[in-house]
Amino acid sequence: MTTLPIRIILHGLIALVPQTDASGPKMMALLVDGHSKPPEMDCFSEHLPRIKFPTTSQQCTQSDDCIVDQPGSCLCKLNRHEISILPQTAQVADQPLDRTPRRNLPFDANEAASFANVVNISRLGYKLDPAFRLGPNAPPTTLAARFVFPFRMAASCGLATRRDDLADYVHPLSMRPLEKEEESGEISQSMTMRVEATTAVDVDISAGKVPVLRLSRFPGEVGDTIEFSLPTDLSEIQIEVSNDREHYMVPDKKCDDGVGRDFAFFYELVDAQNKPKPKWLDRPIPHAKYSVAKSNSDLILGATSTLCLTKGKAAMSRPICVMASIDEN
Repeated sequence: MTTLPIRIILHGLIALVPQTDASGPKMMALLVDGHSKPPEMDCFSEHLPRIKFPTTSQQCTQSDDCIVDQPGSCLCKLNRHEISILPQTAQVADQPLDRTPRRNLPFDANEAASFANVVNISRLGYKLDPAFRLGPNAPPTTLAARFVFPFRMAASCGLATRRDDLADYVHPLSMRPLEKEEESGEISQSMTMRVEATTAVDVDISAGKVPVLRLSRFPGEVGDTIEFSLPTDLSEIQIEVSNDREHYMVPDKKCDDGVGRDFAFFYELVDAQNKPKPKWLDRPIPHAKYSVAKSNSDLILGATSTLCLTKGKAAMSRPICVMASIDEN
């Protein structure tokens, strides 16, 4: 029996819900459906939920939703999918997740890697609609995919930046509705666009116990369940889950203005019984605070750190498309 490390890389329109049960810490990643333009939204671009993972070409082409991205790598579209890694192996967290940033800009690279940089909309009084949790019924149609996995560590590995003088700068982002003046007391913090989490699976090749990635449809919905064998000869398996815009913006586009309009989609996940779901234009979304900044180069982890695989390279910040958490703890 050996233990095989797995790194899960997440970016795009994904809300993270940390939770703990009797087996230990788990993370639920909710990929919000961003295919269709809301009538009230300007600057829209379709979001494409995807998962990329290592497997053989023969395994990858089991599904019409998947293509061989490059030798040994499979890229699959996600549409009403449940994602699972099997066998699930209980994990012990390296340390508790930070819930709230210590300041509106990280002091150093270690603070920049804190999970607290995933802005928590529970701080605005919202809770997750229970219909999106695992259960016997399919979640609402506003969910493109769901991935629940045990984890040891979860880190912020790419803050939203703006570019100036040929360098990238991290700014605090303040939460307020579009077309509203800034007010005191707003949530204002650096915000992450990419999270990396680590987990592991127990492998016993001689007993036929090998890791698989399973894609299945939500409960009660039509579609195949497919299991893809993951390689056992890698020092670490890397699985990338994304829900990014189909197209990013070139400089000086009118919507490249430091406002994270896509964030409004996350309010589709909230429990209206706890607090009424705000109308689209009333939803607090991130606005860059240009009066304060820190060079992104000062917030990059050292070469020996294992928290983040790719250091200093966030997903594209044009436009800003930060992740969210719904953490009621």
